[in-house]
Amino acid sequence: MTTPRNGVKHVADPVHGTVELTSPEVELISTQAFQRLRNVKQLGLAHLVFPGADYSRLSHCVGVCHVTGRILNSLRSNGDTNISEEEYQQYRLAGLLHDVGHFPFSHAFEDAVSDYYRDNQTTQSFLESEHSTDQDCLPTISPNDPPDHEDVGRLLLENDIEIKQILENHDVLSHDIYSIFAREKPPRFANLISSDLDADRIDYLLRTAHHTGLPYGSVDIEYILSQLRLDDEQRICLTPKALRTAEHFLFCRYFDYQQTSYHKTVSAFEEVLKDIVFALLDRKVIDCSRTGIVRMIESNQWYQFDDSYILQKIRTLESSGVDDVLNVKIDAFLRRVPPKLIGSIEFLSDRNEETDHLRNVRELERVRNELSNDFDIDPQLWYVWDSKVKSLTKVGSYAPVSMLPTDKDELEQSIRIKVGHKSEPIVNIHRSLMSIMAQQALYTARLYVLLPKERESDRQAITEAARNKICYGYWVDGK
Repeated sequence: MTTPRNGVKHVADPVHGTVELTSPEVELISTQAFQRLRNVKQLGLAHLVFPGADYSRLSHCVGVCHVTGRILNSLRSNGDTNISEEEYQQYRLAGLLHDVGHFPFSHAFEDAVSDYYRDNQTTQSFLESEHSTDQDCLPTISPNDPPDHEDVGRLLLENDIEIKQILENHDVLSHDIYSIFAREKPPRFANLISSDLDADRIDYLLRTAHHTGLPYGSVDIEYILSQLRLDDEQRICLTPKALRTAEHFLFCRYFDYQQTSYHKTVSAFEEVLKDIVFALLDRKVIDCSRTGIVRMIESNQWYQFDDSYILQKIRTLESSGVDDVLNVKIDAFLRRVPPKLIGSIEFLSDRNEETDHLRNVRELERVRNELSNDFDIDPQLWYVWDSKVKSLTKVGSYAPVSMLPTDKDELEQSIRIKVGHKSEPIVNIHRSLMSIMAQQALYTARLYVLLPKERESDRQAITEAARNKICYGYWVDGK
């Protein structure tokens, strides 16, 4: 293993073996903001299905830092580029800090926060437009947008005293770190942290496979590293010999998401969690607006804002006396009783054509409403889960002119294969499976119901009734 420059500390890692960390990395890991990640699970609620899948964002971030260094060392040893010590350290720090702003329970919590504030902003916009005296001029809304985890990362880099001081002591600009992991005017190697083949995804797949016991993260990292090159525009690419290895990586990621993040029971628990987070936000128990986040950082409250903090708030909410429906949801979440899958409609189709999927979602919403009436189960206890679009790559092998990305950066995040001195996105390589499969997406819509204890015996009858009501799509009974 090639060691990082100024290596000062060795850390034993179950995935990568011995990891060496430089002085600024060790100092940043010791900050309150970074140590908070010990108590934020990387995979959200996946541990409720896969008992070993409870590893933290902290261990993942250390792994991404390490893999970033290995990629840079490979580019150096392959003789393609000159990478200064300052640049080398900068990219490793971006890998280390890329998830420092993650919310508790990871993406499920973040999605709930985003939906909550978006819904409130829509309502506020409507009310203000109704009272506007100038109907020709829609009101200018300045909502207190909730930041996503990358935005929070930036807020921490700008407002956390410990992080700011460490970066200043090592002559590192916080904006340079943020611009890498958020791809804000991305520098030449931004793909190291955010692309179809990056240090983040490599560590995620290897670490998830290790902790879940599932085989989908068997990435051939050694071969990938040996085949990394730069094209004549200094873009990271792979030699043609690594084409199949790159395709294998993309399929691994696809199957991992389907079997772990989108597992039917994991998704069910996340739907319940989102409703509970809505209740916490609505009751002002937590404030995840931009102003609220900055206030937490400045008052040091952010460093306790982790999974256990939210669990305690949920328990307190339960004991405070809530309505029957919310009580059922909290009780189910805390006792690990997921909503039951009644059935799903799933199919592969063109990634740019969602018409059939949207029709299927509306079909499940219709069936949900009818079943709610037929079985006298509160509508709030039913869930129509929509996977949106799940494809193998960020961009497809073709797109209608009207849908071409206005920002070239989306295309730049593709895995690239070296062709002479240039490189091509893998989706443009005709002998690649991705030239066909990248255009496909898996569309999934599911119907769940959270049954009160006294109604759990009704599941089979509900499933049969749902099957008889479906008019569109290929229905699969829940099991």
